[in-house]
Amino acid sequence: MTSLAFILGVMPLVVASGAGREARHSVGTAVVGGMVASTFLNLAFIPVLYVVVKSIGAKRGTRRRAIVIAALVAQALRPALMLAQSAPMPTQRVTFNEAIRLAVDKNPSSAIAAAGILRAEALLAEARSASRLQVNANVTTTTSIAASSSTARR
Repeated sequence: MTSLAFILGVMPLVVASGAGREARHSVGTAVVGGMVASTFLNLAFIPVLYVVVKSIGAKRGTRRRAIVIAALVAQALRPALMLAQSAPMPTQRVTFNEAIRLAVDKNPSSAIAAAGILRAEALLAEARSASRLQVNANVTTTTSIAASSSTARR
């Protein structure tokens, strides 16, 4: 019951949309797949293995043989479990600006968000420039020729 609740709780990650969809989808798929496999093993395989080991131990009459058989079965399953883990994909180093460019190129909602950020920055710059104190001054000088000639005569 707890496993089923957890699987259903992670399903929004599997069906995610919008910015970051790829990351959420991959995490959700991995978690749901792991939980489904784990739940199947816990509900079906473990009880069957218990009955098989118990019946072999009862027929042979020794507990030691039952433990050896259980260990052999676990070793036989080990390669199958190892195949479930794939090799890591090669990574490519990118700068922050390259990562932003790739995100905008591959995700339309990121492009819309980036355009909205640029618009908001432009509006903010416009609002800041409008609220700054502006001082405009004009200085003009005039001299009167008549006034200077009359003072020179006296």
